[in-house]
Amino acid sequence: MNADNWWTNANGNALVQMAETWDSTQMDVLMLVVPHARANNTQGDGDFDLGEDGRLSRRLPGGTAQYVWTGIQLIAKSLIHDPPEEVFSTNIFWDRAIAQGRCYGVVHHGDWFDVGYPAAISATESFLANG
Repeated sequence: MNADNWWTNANGNALVQMAETWDSTQMDVLMLVVPHARANNTQGDGDFDLGEDGRLSRRLPGGTAQYVWTGIQLIAKSLIHDPPEEVFSTNIFWDRAIAQGRCYGVVHHGDWFDVGYPAAISATESFLANG
């Protein structure tokens, strides 16, 4: 779980939803994603598209993806092998799971905010105070 996000739960606890969705027979990665249109303070063009079967695929170059990764994930320990010696991104593991058809997403129905830069913090505080 990344520390630069804030979320509210709706229709149940998001972490419980993820735990209940996890299926180790099909999944190596399960990400909590939020629709791009509801990704408050996001600065990008989205991260993933979500198939009808729940599998995630990468945003096409130059395009906009349907969903933004919230910074919250479950990842199978078995997927974490042969990491690079230097600092690296978990994108390496995600790419492995995507290539094997084992990277899934579950949609978050509450509010979600990127709070990883100073202006986002005040915008989020304002939204929550007035929301």
